[in-house]
Amino acid sequence: MSGQEKPIEPEFKEYVKGTLLDDEEPDVYPWAGMVEDPEIRSYFAQIARVCDDKEFLEQFEDVEKVEDLDIITNTQKEYATESATQSLLTGRQGHLSFFSGLVGYEKDVSGMQALMQLQSFIEDTPVFIAYIYGLMGSGKTDFANLLREVFRSVHGEVRELANYQTDEAEQVTRYSEIVEELEERNERMLDGKDLAPYLLVMDEAAQLFTGSGSDQHKAKHLAKLLKLARKANAHVILIGQDGKDIGPSLRALCTVFVHKESQKKASLYRDVANRQGVGNIMGLSKIPKSSIEFQTYDEGDFIFDPEEDDTTVEELEKEIDELQKTHERRMMALLTVQDNDHTQADIAELYGVSEKTVRRAKSDLEDELEEAGLV
Repeated sequence: MSGQEKPIEPEFKEYVKGTLLDDEEPDVYPWAGMVEDPEIRSYFAQIARVCDDKEFLEQFEDVEKVEDLDIITNTQKEYATESATQSLLTGRQGHLSFFSGLVGYEKDVSGMQALMQLQSFIEDTPVFIAYIYGLMGSGKTDFANLLREVFRSVHGEVRELANYQTDEAEQVTRYSEIVEELEERNERMLDGKDLAPYLLVMDEAAQLFTGSGSDQHKAKHLAKLLKLARKANAHVILIGQDGKDIGPSLRALCTVFVHKESQKKASLYRDVANRQGVGNIMGLSKIPKSSIEFQTYDEGDFIFDPEEDDTTVEELEKEIDELQKTHERRMMALLTVQDNDHTQADIAELYGVSEKTVRRAKSDLEDELEEAGLV
């Protein structure tokens, strides 16, 4: 399946040049994106502050703006050449797209704003475990791939795995492979090893891991995988269905829920109750398509082969129940101090508890939330 038709990097270049928003003055210097060295960027900014004066610039021939000064154009070209060469050698396609420029892109900066919001959120989330849900055709897998691109922009080198065929990610075909790698990663972390960020994307997660009755052992092993991911500081993106499949283990162990409302719109929440998002983090509109090529998951591509352990379904359900209660108490506390749209009575009804329980959760956890920067 083809991904991005209108890449965001060339759009940003037009924004930098001031040609995206009908010549409105951009909020960045013209060398944004061209020079990666922060000291050189700072040096250019100092020159701009001192020399950006019409009378001063008139003494130079063919110089109308400060960025036309030889010292800036020559230095920028030198550092941009080095940066572009490194991008070519290391395969940083986004940066190369920026250099290549705009080709028939709509004049709309909203897509760039959506990416910047996602980038900021991912930077501030130590372990990103997301569940993407929405109707068929809403672009869930493409959005997961867009998140992969944002991860690369934030972290640079990322070890990427996926259970479907896609560019620049290793395809995993067995559940046991994932568990083994996460266990090894956790051991290496405990040994003090410096590891590259890890990102796992699982398409059709509901089909693979959720169920009832005889399929309950699958939910057990999904919980095991997510618990391992948390221990190993591994990021996980699960692509689900329409929200019916969000059970206790997902609510307890995921850090963000993404409701993909349409191809261009999504809302991020901290919880889901009765298929409704709770604790809004952000809403995104005019989401650009990913530049990553992929083939949708086909049943049979992934083999569910867990090693049985001594933990029974009943024991795991008890553990998940405790995790869910902790999660819900945290959400109740967060909503009372962060969500002006819900009264304590509303929150109590949402989670099926008394208002006294909501007040107690707020009293017990407010300091913890403040330390975490959530309030």
